[in-house]
Amino acid sequence: MSEQPSVALRLARGEGAPPSGRRCRAWAEGRLPLLAAALPLAVLLLSALLLAGPAAAQSTPEGTKVLGVRAGNACLKEQVRITGFALAREESGASIPFDGYRVTEILVAEGDTVTAGQEILRAVRQPDGGAQRPQTPETVSLRAPIAGRVTRIGLRLGQVTGAAAGLGAPAAPAAPAGLPDPQVRVMADAGTELLVDVPSPYAAKIRTGTAARIVPDEGAEIRGSVRVPVSEVDPRTQLGRARISLDPPTALRPGQFASAVLETARDCGVAVPRAAVSYQNGVPTVQVLNGSRVETRSVRIGLSDESNVQIREGLSDGEPVVANAGTALRPGDRVTPVITGQVGASR
Repeated sequence: MSEQPSVALRLARGEGAPPSGRRCRAWAEGRLPLLAAALPLAVLLLSALLLAGPAAAQSTPEGTKVLGVRAGNACLKEQVRITGFALAREESGASIPFDGYRVTEILVAEGDTVTAGQEILRAVRQPDGGAQRPQTPETVSLRAPIAGRVTRIGLRLGQVTGAAAGLGAPAAPAAPAGLPDPQVRVMADAGTELLVDVPSPYAAKIRTGTAARIVPDEGAEIRGSVRVPVSEVDPRTQLGRARISLDPPTALRPGQFASAVLETARDCGVAVPRAAVSYQNGVPTVQVLNGSRVETRSVRIGLSDESNVQIREGLSDGEPVVANAGTALRPGDRVTPVITGQVGASR
């Protein structure tokens, strides 16, 4: 006589009905120990599958070709770009010291070259203007305070000194607080220089003589150097002012905007391409090609420029690293390195 199929097998085939009553309870109680024993095994198996799945997906196939580059000695420099505007290196102003004088003659124009003491304009006293000051002269002349080029004439023909501005005179840069704006300005032959705002982190790094590349809005680059470094930093803006001399001094006109690129630090040592460095939890790392195996190594970095990063600790000259740290490589992966070169010894 053949053995009858079990209840569970018959139920799976759709044969018969599940046991009921006492038989159902006995049937379930008899299988609980088996289920209890199988559950931990199922959990372990599921966990192993979940852990193995992503690892297998992320693993790089053995022998995959990976581009690498050898670390090499290089001299790097740190640079900062700041902006400013040109102003006269040496400038002096003059004004008619009396109110109530009407301009009758203007003898030079803005941009003209003058000698020290040369007459620039003449004015006569108005009938009512000098009533309170009988000691004032009938006519006055305004003369150039220094030799150089006239950069501003703030009076116009027929304008009365002390009268409200707006009689056709153009706007001019404001004078320092507490000082009247001079009616005439003359720039000495010393030319112009660049007045720049320096962020506080770089204020102490910029010294007298620091080389600069001046980049105007239009035109070719200009060479320069720091003439006056930052003496103090504004606590509100966290900016300090420095003056950069120009070569040639006449390269920029007063008021012209330009940016300056200054070198704030320079150092030489082992370096790798910027793309070879990645960060794990804020720690810089490189992927070293140790033979055919990938090794992730923490490093301490130094200066950097547009192309390379200095490695101060953790890597030696000549060691090969993965050229692009963004590739999906993991420690221990076996690859075929393709070394493309070595970071140059100088820049």
